[in-house]
Amino acid sequence: MTGKNLKPVIIWLYLGVFLIVLMVLVGGAVRLTDSGLSIVKWDPITGIIPPLNESEWQKEFNDYKNIPEFQIENKNFSLSDFKKIYLWEYFHRLIARLIGFIFLIPFLFFWIKGYLNQKKLLLKTIVIFLLASFQAWLGWYMVKSGFSGRNDVSHYRLAIHLVSATLLASYVLWLALSLTFEKKDIPPDRGFAKWTVASLIILSFQLVYGAFTAGLNAGYYYTQYPKMGGEWIPSMSIKAFNEYGFVSLISDPGMVHFIHRWFAIVVLIFVTIFYFRFRKTVNKSLIGLLLKLTLYTVLLQVLLGIFTVLTKINIVIALLHQVNGILIFLCFVSLLFFSFNTKK
Repeated sequence: MTGKNLKPVIIWLYLGVFLIVLMVLVGGAVRLTDSGLSIVKWDPITGIIPPLNESEWQKEFNDYKNIPEFQIENKNFSLSDFKKIYLWEYFHRLIARLIGFIFLIPFLFFWIKGYLNQKKLLLKTIVIFLLASFQAWLGWYMVKSGFSGRNDVSHYRLAIHLVSATLLASYVLWLALSLTFEKKDIPPDRGFAKWTVASLIILSFQLVYGAFTAGLNAGYYYTQYPKMGGEWIPSMSIKAFNEYGFVSLISDPGMVHFIHRWFAIVVLIFVTIFYFRFRKTVNKSLIGLLLKLTLYTVLLQVLLGIFTVLTKINIVIALLHQVNGILIFLCFVSLLFFSFNTKK
């Protein structure tokens, strides 16, 4: 089939990217409202039906009472309080199921109708299904870590879950772009792709530390900027480093916050240099527009991070900060696609 005939498949793929980003947004809200442990069972099929009466709600609440989060943090919760956090996690899982249906049903239709008769395209869409299934399992693996021995999920598993979602969105976007655009006559500098790859590497580091910051609730520890508790480097974090060594770099909330906060400036400087290094080479091209967009979104991301701290983690600003981070990554994935898919 020609690219024109694949238009329904292309729309389907872009919709998938949008839904994954939406999933990240709702997941961020779940994290910020401490709702992730409210549903203590993983029922992929029957779990689609929420509690329908007071008796069923009470049963869910009783199950929640058996985990450390309730016993340590929320023992004063009423049934009404529980319903609020339950519904956040319920909608999070509902969107995950929706993504599954939106992938599976059109996939079967496209396969039967011959839209996927190109062998490589069929295999690539099957990979999406496998990655999405793994992502769903990771979500449960993350939640499960908060049911025994601790009152929160593992920030390591949270980071893996977020990175996996970002990679899934990136893969789907790449496939959509490959079906949308033929090779363009945009010859960027030979080093352009290398700079793009380097940008993705440092962004990945920052993304992981953003997840660590969220998982450890590290943003709540220091709500001033630029200093942290009146210090440039928190003394408690220095103490943690002296006691635990390099492990503190990924486990101490203050140290994690410090690294995430100042590495953002490193990212901004790197992307700014990247932009001015290549802006004349790719001027007035699609790559040029994307490169400019990445600079603006990175600058916005730094500002959102600062305001997230100064507003003591305002939920709206914090969610914008998280989603914008994913969009920055996808912008660079698009840059990488075009830098490798150009006529020489």
